[in-house]
Amino acid sequence: QESRGLGDVYKRQIKEYSICKTDEELQAQFDKITFKTGTRILISGLKRQSNGAYEFDFNQANDFQLAQERGINHSSDGKENSKSRGSKSENSVEPERYSLVAYLKILYLDPHMQMYVCGCKVRAYRILHSLYTARQHSYKPNKVRDNEGAKISTRIVFGFNKKTRYHFGMMLYHKNRLIKQYVRVGIQHSGTSRGRGVIGLVDAYFLTPTHNKQDFIYDDKYRLLMETLANKLVVYW
Repeated sequence: QESRGLGDVYKRQIKEYSICKTDEELQAQFDKITFKTGTRILISGLKRQSNGAYEFDFNQANDFQLAQERGINHSSDGKENSKSRGSKSENSVEPERYSLVAYLKILYLDPHMQMYVCGCKVRAYRILHSLYTARQHSYKPNKVRDNEGAKISTRIVFGFNKKTRYHFGMMLYHKNRLIKQYVRVGIQHSGTSRGRGVIGLVDAYFLTPTHNKQDFIYDDKYRLLMETLANKLVVYW
């Protein structure tokens, strides 16, 4: 009885805030899920750019991209103008910031889940196995204990990005899932070549992610980890 009441509440909220305003329209979306389980995502209320084009670029084959993040600008006739397309300059944007497929490829440090975009399988990219001259360090955060009171530890891996030296920084995971990407620390902020091209990997399972899983709570544990990464990066470099 209680679960049925919650179901009615959720259904009313969905109909109030989504494009499905009737039970029939809502059921039609569930009917489009062809597997026994699954998730169907509906995107509505898209913003338009100054030229009238939507913020999402749907003109890419088997991918969804954020046009503004990538620097793509579509004219009214649908033609694409972009100074950053294919760019490998220092100011180029990491594909994971604007491409759904590129983001999903690195979403898990050790991927086991099958994901599809536009019916095409997303092939996971294991960053850990693609670093050049990788080196591993052990990290034991202070004042952090497991359920039995013992100190915990995790590994930090540094290596050079084989794809391009212009995309670098720390890749921060939490229990195998990516939370923050390309976070530059220490010498990577110097404006020189020091630290350039180096990727850092760490599963910071002892930190607390924000509710949207796009950042961490900036507490003492987070600040200490950032300081440690900066120091260990100098040693690696």
